[in-house]
Amino acid sequence: MGLVNLCLFWLFLQDKSMLTDANITIYTTEGSTVNLTLKSIASVLSLRKDGKRYTYYDMPAEGVIIGQYGMILRPDILEFQIINVTANDTGFYSIGYLEVSLTSRLTITNTSCPSSQIKQVCAIVGSSPILTFIYKWPVYKSKFKVNSFSMYWIRRSERIVNVTIYTDIQIYNVTHEDEGFYRCVLQLRGSSTKLQVVNLRFINQTDKQTIVGQEGTKLDINCTSDTTQIITALKLESNGTIKAIGDNQTVSYSFIPDRTDHMTKYKCMDSAHSSIMIEVKLIIRYAPEVTIRYTNGTIECNGNGVPPIYGVYRLDQISKLGELVRSVNLNNETFILYTELFPYQRNGKYTCVVSNSIPDTNGKILQTLSTNVNYEGPPVFAKENRYVKIGKVGQSSVTMSFHVYSCPDVEEIFLEKLGRIRGQKRKIHKFVLKSTLLYNEFDNKDGIPGYDILIESDELYIDDLQPYCITVTNRLGASEYHFAITKKGQHISISMDDSNIIDDKEQSSDQKSQNSNDSDSESSQNVMVGNVGGEYENPYQTVLQDRPESHQYTQITIERNTSISSAESNCEMQILEKSSTKEAGYINLQF
Repeated sequence: MGLVNLCLFWLFLQDKSMLTDANITIYTTEGSTVNLTLKSIASVLSLRKDGKRYTYYDMPAEGVIIGQYGMILRPDILEFQIINVTANDTGFYSIGYLEVSLTSRLTITNTSCPSSQIKQVCAIVGSSPILTFIYKWPVYKSKFKVNSFSMYWIRRSERIVNVTIYTDIQIYNVTHEDEGFYRCVLQLRGSSTKLQVVNLRFINQTDKQTIVGQEGTKLDINCTSDTTQIITALKLESNGTIKAIGDNQTVSYSFIPDRTDHMTKYKCMDSAHSSIMIEVKLIIRYAPEVTIRYTNGTIECNGNGVPPIYGVYRLDQISKLGELVRSVNLNNETFILYTELFPYQRNGKYTCVVSNSIPDTNGKILQTLSTNVNYEGPPVFAKENRYVKIGKVGQSSVTMSFHVYSCPDVEEIFLEKLGRIRGQKRKIHKFVLKSTLLYNEFDNKDGIPGYDILIESDELYIDDLQPYCITVTNRLGASEYHFAITKKGQHISISMDDSNIIDDKEQSSDQKSQNSNDSDSESSQNVMVGNVGGEYENPYQTVLQDRPESHQYTQITIERNTSISSAESNCEMQILEKSSTKEAGYINLQF
């Protein structure tokens, strides 16, 4: 701004005090940030122009008016900041006493001011322009109390910072005679502020900001000070509550934390001077709190512990009989059940297992939470329906076994011939339903409970060697499974086109069955019952839904241990009860 410092010199007054009486003491601790304030008073403010001098002593904060000139010093309170305070910052801080002279020029003109090395203000006749003089004033620090600004004090003091001070001179109702150079001479005196730095610390800190503890384990918080002559009494406070009061050297507090204490802050402070204070944050390590949720074929497994670093994060599927079906390590919190073709495979209990190596209050490292999932829908034939029975035509019966999953329980079973000698769909009244543990898609010997339907014919004839369709129903729909009785080693080709499945199978069956009849009409041969086409796991299954808009239901219960829940799905109980409701019997395939 084109400021020119025309004169800068020291006035050393050996015996005259230049300090105000408003000396104060600020208390703080190491590592803190502190704002120090000093009161400034213009002991001498002199405005000079063309040999004339206008001087005022000990100017008040609100300023003064001398003749045509208004004068004010701002600010009257000077502030500066010390960051990361150390013990070396202890001392007395004062405004340096000196005299500074600055010059500014007033030009009376109707145009803008031309460029100049001297600060210049342009004004029109009759206006009241303001000339502003800007000073960079030094602040000094001394280890001893300042009584006067002697040469001895100056030599033993340290200049630490400059503060900015403004002097505004307003000239009222200017004329051409007011044009010219103005010099402002300023002398300051101010207060002295003492900064007292106290050494206060927590014992066994992880760092300056934290103390680490563990849920369920006793935690000691100890605060101590080496500056006992300054301290009145130390106290510990948290959330506005005093936890403990000690003496002028130490204070201690012991308790058993839980996870609610995580991130809690504790303050250690002097009872007399609240600015003598340090603060610490608690880091409480605790075992993860596990949550699990099943929604639309997706299981969300969440673990919330400290530290959030998990060595174990997996999902276990447990069968209804308590056997482990599969165990999956989770890369994220979500697991999708890919069982669209076989939804009953998702049934069972799912246990989320999480560990961050921190034991819970009972000493357990692995934290678990389970949910029971039970799918409801139309019956589904199991893919392992490859049952084979060898018998003699005309001399022996054949027992047919079919594995079916169903929830709700099976209500009716129908059998229908599809071959050359076609028959109507016939309801089967004599069969055995028994609960069994079926094979599953996870290459595990354990699986999920289902039905084992046993149907036994009283006698097998040549005309019985043809394709069949068995239909199983429950209240939510029906499912069909196509199989054939044929010579051992001979297969009947049946189309995979579900839209025309019966016609295709009948045409192929006629040819295959005819060959069988021609070669076996006079002698008994071994026969086989089973599904046709070994390259497919379940090639001839059709699912029919009575109520497609509501055929899927899921029952979910939550439990927090690894035992089988007493709130298991009723479907498995229905299976066990159903096994005793139907007695074994024989049917005649000639229908």
